[in-house]
Amino acid sequence: MPLISSILFLLSAYGWGCACRAFCDRRVLRFHSLTTVVGLGILNFVGGLLNLARWATALVLFVLLAAGALVAALDLLKTRPWRDLSRTSARSTANSARKQRRKSVFLVLLAALPGIVACFLLMPTSVFNLYDDFHTYVTRVVRMAQIGSVGGNVFDNSGLDGLGSQSFFQGFFLFGTDIRLLNGFDAVTCFSLCLLLTAELSVRWRLPFFTGTLAILCLVVINPQYVNISPLYSGVLLVMSLI
Repeated sequence: MPLISSILFLLSAYGWGCACRAFCDRRVLRFHSLTTVVGLGILNFVGGLLNLARWATALVLFVLLAAGALVAALDLLKTRPWRDLSRTSARSTANSARKQRRKSVFLVLLAALPGIVACFLLMPTSVFNLYDDFHTYVTRVVRMAQIGSVGGNVFDNSGLDGLGSQSFFQGFFLFGTDIRLLNGFDAVTCFSLCLLLTAELSVRWRLPFFTGTLAILCLVVINPQYVNISPLYSGVLLVMSLI
């Protein structure tokens, strides 16, 4: 269940990113990882409108997830992005083409493996921070899924001390009242997307094999310490994408 939910969320974000092709720079959408980040931006904007209208309930989030995943599946079947791993220049020999293909596959697998490991280690989460999580972050996402908005009422300041994006995205990993999969958004999917973005940049820019491998390994090993489900890798992903 944790792995399936993470993959579905990434596919859904990619699908919403594909919907921006009519007005987004195609040089950005050539990168599948950046397309997924654009999809997160679209979902974030939609989530703000839904919170404003008090429609950000669990059912609506499920509809958004399913719609994005459906668009992503149709796009992947049409474009077949796995062929990009085997594309070579016209001057490349058969031997160099095979080497480039093996390097590309290795970098993608190297980026995907830590994300899968993080998924099985962190989901479901058995330990949460008592004060930050139970008194601040968890209450926001649970209330949003129930009443459709991170904010409460005019006498409640919950939701006013943050932008609410993290709570909205965590709502895709909230099943009923079970909060054990909330780490799926930041610590798993955003972490995985950071690694996949690094790998895709290395492949498409044809960086030296050692450079791409070192960049991925550094991103895995240099693991910042944190004690709650607040934004961490989602912020890293945004900075990487902007750069």
